[in-house]
Amino acid sequence: VRQRRTRAVTTVMARDASGVWVAGRGGPLERRRAGLAARQAATLPPDVAAIAEAVTTGRTDGIPREAREAFRRSGTSHLLAVSGLHLALIAMGASRIARLAASRVPPIAERIPAQGVAAVVAVATSWAFAAFASGNAPVVRAAVMVSAALASRMAGRASSPLASLSLAAAAIVVADPGAMVTPSFVLSFSAVAGLFAFSGRIRALAVSSWTALGRAMEGTGGTLAARAARAVLREVVGGACVSCAATMGTLPGVAWFFGEVPVSGLIANVAAVPLFGFLVLPSVVVHAVACSAWLPAGRLVAPVVVRSTGILMRVVSLASLAPLAPAGGVAGAASCLGLVAAVLLALAGGWPMVLGARFV
Repeated sequence: VRQRRTRAVTTVMARDASGVWVAGRGGPLERRRAGLAARQAATLPPDVAAIAEAVTTGRTDGIPREAREAFRRSGTSHLLAVSGLHLALIAMGASRIARLAASRVPPIAERIPAQGVAAVVAVATSWAFAAFASGNAPVVRAAVMVSAALASRMAGRASSPLASLSLAAAAIVVADPGAMVTPSFVLSFSAVAGLFAFSGRIRALAVSSWTALGRAMEGTGGTLAARAARAVLREVVGGACVSCAATMGTLPGVAWFFGEVPVSGLIANVAAVPLFGFLVLPSVVVHAVACSAWLPAGRLVAPVVVRSTGILMRVVSLASLAPLAPAGGVAGAASCLGLVAAVLLALAGGWPMVLGARFV
């Protein structure tokens, strides 16, 4: 339990059943979360409203047991927990909207660079979402990394992802030393480490292996529809590569903490993460803003949320039919770590050299 004083009013902070830090009854953040959840429940079916509440506020209590089990068995339960993925996608979207708006408004464009406006909006959005959603380790890590990267860019210095990750880890450990042994902390940072280690190599391998894919992604010119299709394809392929890389990074941690590894996890995440990032999360965020401003506007957006969430649930349900592989203890985690190291070595081009040194 934590206590803090603001304007002579004591607010008690405690973790609820879903592990989220929430204010006590009457706290401003808790009132806003409860108000948003009530509006979501009023405009969406119960199962969809529970997922929307989890994505926006971090509260997962209302998700049906069957849906929760399907996400767990498919290795996609991280989509329901507010994490760095959610914050990064929201910050990226806010940054792009702010840059576009700043470049189109002459009084702003003449005085302030659009890149500066986008950076300020992205940082403000990151910390606002982190405070509203949960403030857990993955969200704080993402907010620190976004802030550090954008500060470096605005200062004209090259940003170092590893330095940003180290800064985020240090900040969280100083604030809460016990966090470093929790699944949330370990899986969050191992996922980002997996991105650094794998994502670029996986994307290069995909482009080089499928020549048609590379030509489609790297082409220039053409009609507006063709350029838009290329942009969407690049985002989808990039999202799939990022998902694959993060899954590989978290594999040893999943085996260590949970004692089993979803067999379909890699494939399920490659399909589910881009779907979540491009359809589910944007529609849920737009619906949250709309119903917070005016309830009838939320009802207009609700069918999009229902349709996109239904598509995601079909993918997750199909993937959950695959069995779970037991991989508990040190042996399971070590096996997964060895697999990750072998894949990294192969992607780096070192595997043929190892085989040659061993057998030739």
